[in-house]
Amino acid sequence: MKISVSMKGLAELDKKLAAVVKDQNAALDVALIEAGFRIQREAKKSIQAHRSRGREYQHGNVTHVASKPGFPPNTDTGLLVNSVYVDAKEKGAQVKTVIVGTDLKYGKWLEFGTTRMAARPWLFPAFEKTRAANINAIRAAARGGFRKAGSGSKGGAA
Repeated sequence: MKISVSMKGLAELDKKLAAVVKDQNAALDVALIEAGFRIQREAKKSIQAHRSRGREYQHGNVTHVASKPGFPPNTDTGLLVNSVYVDAKEKGAQVKTVIVGTDLKYGKWLEFGTTRMAARPWLFPAFEKTRAANINAIRAAARGGFRKAGSGSKGGAA
């Protein structure tokens, strides 16, 4: 006994699946980058809005009021706030990593503390505060890509 099976339309199916993957990746790229900017905005807001009265001292011709340990740093010059960046790292044509940070040495010292200073975290609390919104946005982007593909196919469900 001999059974023969043939399928038509596999090339078309391959094209549609490739389009779904491309749309999905583009939507996820946007969601990841937006998540980075959401964290950046929250970090800047916490530094600018927070006014915790701690120790006051003179640094050059600027009087600095240190924030209390455990609270975001106070801002005097705006240098830290203006240095917070978002950078998307791609692998091939897709965003794989989004980095939010600063190149200022003291950004790390404020976040984690030193042997002579308690931490004044400003970045991780921003990450935590935006976590739910970022996860929801990434999930929505993933679902949106599948819905878009499903609604464009013959007989597909939206």
